[in-house]
Amino acid sequence: MPTFLVEDGTGLALATSYVDEAFADDYLGASWAADSAAKEAALMSATEYAEARWGHLLKGRPLISEQNLELPRRSLYDRYGRLIEGVPTDWKKAVTLYAKESVDSTLYPTPPSGSAKEVKKKKTVVGPITTETEYLGVATASTYLDFPLADRLARQFTVSSGGGGVMRN
Repeated sequence: MPTFLVEDGTGLALATSYVDEAFADDYLGASWAADSAAKEAALMSATEYAEARWGHLLKGRPLISEQNLELPRRSLYDRYGRLIEGVPTDWKKAVTLYAKESVDSTLYPTPPSGSAKEVKKKKTVVGPITTETEYLGVATASTYLDFPLADRLARQFTVSSGGGGVMRN
């Protein structure tokens, strides 16, 4: 297991967590995990999760090329246009909430077991041949569980994924 080292806002090459135990305890209360070792493991797991889920979507660019984590960033601004330095507090809150979730259950969906798939809709046309089959409950590798508050806190630092709005004149 890697050594627990909290990102201090300078772009540490060996950082493994965005959040220290004191911040998590202040935010969640000291009893959110069994002991210090469990807290550190959960915070590292939550950091890995936040990196995997949001890292490629973060605004700006890494502060230095040698840093281990995606934050801190250059050219990262809040919604009012103010430059954000270090690791934003709302990002730390999101990671802390993910850590609490990882203690209670899991951060990732359970993939469907076996090869049996339940058919939701099937369409067959004989001439010229057309076949369509839609399945229920199939999780893909890119599927994430919803953690509404944590996701909202983290999403504010990401670029728009293009959500597909309509512009009218």
